[in-house]
Amino acid sequence: MPEEKNVRIIEWPKQKAYLQHYFQLDEPCPVSIVFDDAPAHVKVSNEKDDPFQVNMNMNLKAVDEIPVCIRICEPICAVSDYSIGIELLGQPLASIRVKGQTKLANCKDTPPVTATCVDFAGISAKETKAPLTHKGLQFTPLDQSPVVQFTAMGQPTNQVKLSIPEAGMRIDFPSAVTNVSLTVVNFGNPVITVNSFFNATLIANQSEMIQNQTRTFNVDGAPLTALEIKGGSNEAALVEVCFDRTNASSEDPVVIS
Repeated sequence: MPEEKNVRIIEWPKQKAYLQHYFQLDEPCPVSIVFDDAPAHVKVSNEKDDPFQVNMNMNLKAVDEIPVCIRICEPICAVSDYSIGIELLGQPLASIRVKGQTKLANCKDTPPVTATCVDFAGISAKETKAPLTHKGLQFTPLDQSPVVQFTAMGQPTNQVKLSIPEAGMRIDFPSAVTNVSLTVVNFGNPVITVNSFFNATLIANQSEMIQNQTRTFNVDGAPLTALEIKGGSNEAALVEVCFDRTNASSEDPVVIS
């Protein structure tokens, strides 16, 4: 098998290229790019630290087609403007004009998304200083309490859980997240409310009924950077929070659904 080398284009033709469209029944429309005035003149070079090793003069002849893969570093905009004529019994019937702009860009490899879950198993203290930073998340009581408290009540049995004050508990994520779910145990007021935020913007509000049980539910709003859990009359606790990380930036516009 021949040795593989990476090459790069260091100069592109100065003249404009034209898109050619043609259709075949029941098949996608192929698109070719051609240069109208003259063949494209392209200079090709490889990396300086890994030059081609050519130790003799030779003539190269391509017996078969040589595949060339071009990586698009910057988007290429192609303008389409053409008409399609429709005839009936040899007479012009209608004409459809197609005009628009097509952007060609490189495809980004998307890494597989795995859920991250944070619980409080292994914490032995009954309380600790607020706000609590735990496994990258920050937990802050909304009643301005100087401490956060833990409890073992409810299911799962003997597992430490984070107590939720009646005024609420705020969770701040280190970056924007999606697919957030909460597992909450509650023996107090059955109405648990959750507010979702993207930075300072409230993007979703929901209410969940949890009465004398442990239940997992999905949080509305995505992506989000923080949420607040309220209710339970001081008899509710957070068992676990799960989420997927996202590439959304804090500067991205907020979409309110």
